[in-house]
Amino acid sequence: MVKTARQSVESCLLALCIDKFFSNLFSLLQYGSSIIKGSKNTDYDFLVILENKINPEKDLQILKDFNFHSPNKKIDLQLVYKEEITNPNYFSLDAHGSFFTEILKRAKVLYGPNPFEDMSGENYNVSILSRIQNYIFRARQEMMGVFVERKDSNEMYHQKKIKNIMNDIFIYKGEEIEENFDKCLLKFQNKFKIFNKSEIDRLYKISTNDISNYINYYEKLYSFAIKSIIPHSDLSFYRYKMDKVVSEICVNDKYKDKILILLDGLPSIPKNRDLLQQYSSFGFTVFFPRYPGTWESEGKFLEDNPIPAIEKLLVEIKRGIVVENIKISAKEIYFIYQLRWVSWVIY
Repeated sequence: MVKTARQSVESCLLALCIDKFFSNLFSLLQYGSSIIKGSKNTDYDFLVILENKINPEKDLQILKDFNFHSPNKKIDLQLVYKEEITNPNYFSLDAHGSFFTEILKRAKVLYGPNPFEDMSGENYNVSILSRIQNYIFRARQEMMGVFVERKDSNEMYHQKKIKNIMNDIFIYKGEEIEENFDKCLLKFQNKFKIFNKSEIDRLYKISTNDISNYINYYEKLYSFAIKSIIPHSDLSFYRYKMDKVVSEICVNDKYKDKILILLDGLPSIPKNRDLLQQYSSFGFTVFFPRYPGTWESEGKFLEDNPIPAIEKLLVEIKRGIVVENIKISAKEIYFIYQLRWVSWVIY
């Protein structure tokens, strides 16, 4: 049986890795559009994972020789070592960002295990937005006539990038990604409806790689991503009063059941919104209570022990509270206690 070009590339690289790396070869993965049945004019994306980092220069030379002598020049090789794959919130493959572990879970295994299958991360928002920003700014440059060098030779390059942005947003929203462009577009439009009918119809029919056909789609997706991923103060911050105590709250829509209570050691001017927003972006809904007798909270500061008031707030959060039609009920509660002259202490 005659092998296809795709099978030939896969088998040649696999044979080389087994021959040259021996027992140091941990796994070989193929990912991206080349593993989609029926895909044409694509690059071949491979990730070589080695067990131990012994001689990186030699390892890279082996892969360089393969790439140089390969008759197919659409090969995109990446090399990582097993020790570099630790936490999915920090791992990044090239400029793809930590969220790319969700893509690599679906990789085709050519050798060994897939170390990404059991990895589960949460804090992908920064890396997702960074990659979308990379796409949009390169697209704007191309639209202005600035030369943009790229290694991806896909004849439908911009359609592929539009699909990638939609999938990136799916990952942020906790949705399954779609490798097929038509299915991805249909699913995205059904869920978010950011394009009108004529834009959808036109996107299905575009047959050239001219940036002018796509720039409007880049811009709309980028605007949607910013609104979805970046927390906005006027939408995220609320006030809640229980008895005498007023709390400022930064609500994370995805984590209304994971609460962080920030306790100020020596109350001063309550200008901690940046801090609340930062902790909220880590996967918490953050409460910043004002002790009785400080700022909006009633009473006289330290006339009574403030601890019972905080304990009562804790009990109420466990039971469930409603803040401007948003229901907050805690499954997990964490405390951070701050003194002005010492470090943060986590309880």
